[in-house]
Amino acid sequence: YKGVTINLMHVASELVLSYVDLKRCKISTSEFQRALYLAVKTLQDEPDIYLHRSLNDPANFTRLMAGEGKEFTRFLETVKRTSLIEIKDDNYILNEKLSHSYLYDEVRRENPILVSANEVKPISQVRNAVICAMEQAKEEHSDVISKSMFNDAMRRFNWRKEKYSDLKFAKLNMQETATESGAPYLLVHEGRRVKRGVLLVHGFSASPAELKKFGQHLFDTGYNVMGVRLAGHGTSPYDMSNFTWQDWLTSVREGHEILSGFVDEIVIVGFSMGGTLTLQFAQENPHKVVGITTVCSPLAVTAKGTMFVPFLNTFNKVVSHIPGIKGIMPFTASNTEKPDINYKHFPISAVHELIKLMHCTKQILPNISLPLCIVQSDRDAVVKPESAEIIYRNVVASHKEIHQIESEKHGILTYNIGNAWEIVSQFIQSVKTSDDTVDMTEDTTGENG
Repeated sequence: YKGVTINLMHVASELVLSYVDLKRCKISTSEFQRALYLAVKTLQDEPDIYLHRSLNDPANFTRLMAGEGKEFTRFLETVKRTSLIEIKDDNYILNEKLSHSYLYDEVRRENPILVSANEVKPISQVRNAVICAMEQAKEEHSDVISKSMFNDAMRRFNWRKEKYSDLKFAKLNMQETATESGAPYLLVHEGRRVKRGVLLVHGFSASPAELKKFGQHLFDTGYNVMGVRLAGHGTSPYDMSNFTWQDWLTSVREGHEILSGFVDEIVIVGFSMGGTLTLQFAQENPHKVVGITTVCSPLAVTAKGTMFVPFLNTFNKVVSHIPGIKGIMPFTASNTEKPDINYKHFPISAVHELIKLMHCTKQILPNISLPLCIVQSDRDAVVKPESAEIIYRNVVASHKEIHQIESEKHGILTYNIGNAWEIVSQFIQSVKTSDDTVDMTEDTTGENG
């Protein structure tokens, strides 16, 4: 058995029996899932064992802590079918049946957990990883979990970057101009606890590099900073066609979870579409978030052709069912202000997702009560400036401020136009926590706010 390929059932079974040994028959679903995830992460670093490919592919295991994924679902189906584990009130109840003795010809039918755990018993690394993970999982938002999640984010980026570097994608990829790395980044002051951190969310067709200089500025100021990579971004235009705006929102949630392990409070700064996603996330009142900033965030765009996008997207889907045809116009090109960062081409389907996001966000603005700072260039060539006014009028935040910068540029935060860094930094520093009294609404329209 020392050469066995270790799969999720093996690790989960060892975890279950370890809890039984400790006579813990009731474990919260969140703690169990954290422990399972952390055990997998530890085993990924073990050089002398054989992990099933599903435990090395980030797409298959990164949602373990949320109780999602094909392999985890299969595990739950098995243990519920055999009445070994019940789920009740967000807890896993380990039934007494797990401790029964079985004859050789009935154990596989009655207790597959025991069988799976037995298969990896000679591999001490599995037991060691599980015991360590059980202790680490007791804390909900630890830096250990956050570092593991960031490692997943990097794995996911590298895996998808390699996948879409294949020759079959070369035709479009070779026309791209982006030279900056599309990887996420995490800037943490090691050795000391930082109270407040900043989550940076980039815009449509860009990558974390869009806000990296500002992120470094914030880090040098004393904050911990996470630059999240939205799904499908920073790799290849082909990758972007795989995701919806809800997937982009999930990326924001994951970035928030990563940063949560390193700070007590979070301010989210979203640029362009990243700001629209930030508004969507804000209605969930996420833990530790004390304020949000949107910069040139669209609820409407200046491009006149967007009215035809839903029709074109539908037509592309219909035509794509014809063998050998991807659609009549699957991609469109743009002249971006940031050719070293943004995709030059992006899918029509992604534009359609952006339109849906803008529409949905208009509807949820009255649900947003977090302190809010809005920054907008007055002659934005990409986003209709009235987007900022719509946001300002409709959110119900007790503290909200709006700053207008004189510029026709869209990338005012990327290039620090009109003192944008100072405006946002001032809000990050001064925004009050929920324990403080906030009773004023500011309108600071002007060249520099």
